[in-house]
Amino acid sequence: MLIGLIGHGRWGKKIKKKLIELGYSIKVVKKKENLIKKLSNCSIVFVVTPDNTHYKILKKIAFLNKRVFCEKPVSRKLEDLKNINNFKKNKLYISDISNYYPNINLKKNNLFLRTKFETKKESSSKRYDLLYKFAFHDFSYIYKKLGSIKIKKIKIIKSKKLLEFYLVNNKMKFKFCYMTNSKKRNYSLNGKSFYTNKDILKKMINNFINKRIDYKANIKKVRFVSKLIDRVRKE
Repeated sequence: MLIGLIGHGRWGKKIKKKLIELGYSIKVVKKKENLIKKLSNCSIVFVVTPDNTHYKILKKIAFLNKRVFCEKPVSRKLEDLKNINNFKKNKLYISDISNYYPNINLKKNNLFLRTKFETKKESSSKRYDLLYKFAFHDFSYIYKKLGSIKIKKIKIIKSKKLLEFYLVNNKMKFKFCYMTNSKKRNYSLNGKSFYTNKDILKKMINNFINKRIDYKANIKKVRFVSKLIDRVRKE
């Protein structure tokens, strides 16, 4: 089996490493090349380019009749997500590592905490970028536990040196705190770490390649998460 890899930056190299460890042959393709021609002999395609190029690439390869793994998000525009069904000849799966996080129980009041150190260049990005970088995973985890819930209230607490906000539905409150100026790395829910010794990235990739995933459920979750991110971003 030959796997096409579009994108060979920091994350692309990490995905490539996992694919090699799983024993697959890889064909690296640049996003500016003739994708239809270059990917014609590939069984599966991985799209691991910068966020703002995902949707454009998916449109270009829409009629290849391949299984496609795309890094999140597909697009930051909700109208683009409505058009995902147009890629009918491809089976599209959006990266969702939250499916493989440790199982932690939710409470009435829940705290998602992420602290890490970012370079000056990284930390100068828009604070709402953290929604796509971090909250995407946390919202996905909430969806995994509760399904499509209705959020009654959104409140932004801080959005300058860090991003801190909360969401409230009828029964639960979810608080999110993302700090990018901390030398201590932490990623937890209610004081329990999401970090694990298991290689969950490799497991997700392997499950996708071996068809142990639910395409429809994946797209349904991505739409829920993207709509929620859009609401918070507008706030």
